[in-house]
Amino acid sequence: MTGRNLAVALVAAFMFLGISMPSCPGQQAMQQQLDQLQAKNAEQAKTVQKLDSQLKAMSSDMTQVKTLLGQVTNTVLAHKQSIEQIETAMKAMVPSRKPGKKRKSSR
Repeated sequence: MTGRNLAVALVAAFMFLGISMPSCPGQQAMQQQLDQLQAKNAEQAKTVQKLDSQLKAMSSDMTQVKTLLGQVTNTVLAHKQSIEQIETAMKAMVPSRKPGKKRKSSR
């Protein structure tokens, strides 16, 4: 048992030294860098989330624009056809003038 007690005592002493020893000299600087990187990562994640929501909103708006553009196109074509029909009707109503003849004035 003496050997076993000695082994337990050595392991306990080694663990106690590991816990009570100050950290490595570069560990604190490395931890600061890690903290800074984690903070930057969190900021970038927020920025990405914000940009993603803006992109989704713009995509939705573009879908609406495409739908409305189709409706506007159909309306313009319908008006064009109506205008052409009115022009044709107006030309049919107005008698064509013969060259050389003057209109009588109503005075």
